[in-house]
Amino acid sequence: MKVTSTEIKNGFGKYLRLCSTEPIYITKNGKTIAKLLNHSEQDDIIEESVNLRKVLTLMRDITGIISLRGLRKPWRHMIWTGSG
Repeated sequence: MKVTSTEIKNGFGKYLRLCSTEPIYITKNGKTIAKLLNHSEQDDIIEESVNLRKVLTLMRDITGIISLRGLRKPWRHMIWTGSG
């Protein structure tokens, strides 16, 4: 469904309900500028997965250790002794 930004502004609750069944494309001056989608638990899982990958990549870059199992002892040592 396509609606104008003015329609969204004036009937936001209505379009929040409608986006649970179909995406709402928001237009301004005839051009699509945004899409209103239903948020699901699957979206949360995917987002958390992406964030976990970022953290693991950062930890790998800092420590040179690739697996979570390998992170246990070095991080515990760094936390308790304050050394890196």
